[in-house]
Amino acid sequence: MTQPRSPTHSGKAAILTIRTARSPHIVHATECLAGGTLALLVAATHDVASLGAKQTLVYSRRDDTPQDVATLFPPSVRLIELPRARGHHLDFVRAMTRELRQLTRCGDVDIVHLHSSKAGFVGRLGLLFSLIPVRVLYSPHGLSFLNPRRRLASATYLVLEWLAGRTRFQPVACGESEAQAFARVTGHSPCVVENPVDPDFFEVHRKEQATPLVITIGRICEQKAPDVFAELAIRVRVDHPSAQFVWIGSGDAPGTELLKAAHVTVTGWLSPPEVRQWLARASVYVQTSRWEGLPLSVIQAQAVGLPCVVTDVVGNRDAVIDGETGFVAASLDELAAHVELLLREPVLRQAISAPARLSAERRFGRTRFRQALAQLYGLTPVVRGERQAEPGTVRHIGEPQSSTSNVKSARLATG
Repeated sequence: MTQPRSPTHSGKAAILTIRTARSPHIVHATECLAGGTLALLVAATHDVASLGAKQTLVYSRRDDTPQDVATLFPPSVRLIELPRARGHHLDFVRAMTRELRQLTRCGDVDIVHLHSSKAGFVGRLGLLFSLIPVRVLYSPHGLSFLNPRRRLASATYLVLEWLAGRTRFQPVACGESEAQAFARVTGHSPCVVENPVDPDFFEVHRKEQATPLVITIGRICEQKAPDVFAELAIRVRVDHPSAQFVWIGSGDAPGTELLKAAHVTVTGWLSPPEVRQWLARASVYVQTSRWEGLPLSVIQAQAVGLPCVVTDVVGNRDAVIDGETGFVAASLDELAAHVELLLREPVLRQAISAPARLSAERRFGRTRFRQALAQLYGLTPVVRGERQAEPGTVRHIGEPQSSTSNVKSARLATG
């Protein structure tokens, strides 16, 4: 998902508190109701519902959106489905703009929280000339202009973010490095709310299978770099021929073919219990992304106590404490070296397991997330007796982080 930071530039914490006799009304809007964004919204709407707020979700489907997606949200949440954004861009833009304007004209909406880049751009511009006073929040969940392989597309997204950044809104990043990148482009000072982990992941008891198992989770697409994972599998098997490489998820055909050609098992999308079973048996978790927000799969792996090896990109570097809960790699050579080291050294895997789980408990627990949302939305938190968690606090970018979120530990020996 938790530490929201102040959107002000004064250096003092300041979150607007909603003062209203009725239950506050929060509208969530997204065109990306799948993957990590879906998981985040399911957790957020349940926790906000427990705080007594009224909620509406305006969304469109993707190919990997569950057919029964409505059943994942609290019954109190009103769902409004829009045309798909992919292949129907103008229809989506018109529908999103119309729905947000109609909702805010009713006068009972306090906050509009936009999730993902397309909804963030359309929503901010659509509400630009609204005469109704409403707070607009925007969570990109991964900045599209960070793609290093498509410079023209990235430049276009960068310009769009800069343009939309001229409007009045509060950016909400899910990690420190995303917040810093966002601040450079928009001039706004984002607050940070780290993604939460389903509590069931903390209950997993790991028992590695006999043969080495290296896994990753995510949509097979350019962002997640299936080509890098396939090459990694080929390299590591030179010294570890029995190692099994597994990709949990599905996606585009070219990426899938690359993985299968490298003898990587592609499972397709699995249920959360099935995912936990794979994590429990694994030796190492790998994230080869080219950019991220704050990858849910990485923090799930850490909650299980699984050592993680991730690429040194926005999002990944926030989730893993290098040398303590896993390794952050600057190249494919480093990725392979760290994975091979962990496969060779079961004692090292065990030494990383406990700090990884503890870090996940302290940073990504649901109590902390709920308190952070309460602070972000100006609600009254309901504190419940869950596992160890620190209250969400407001901090500016640049202030010292806690030892669990900004520690750069000495790198473990690689020889």
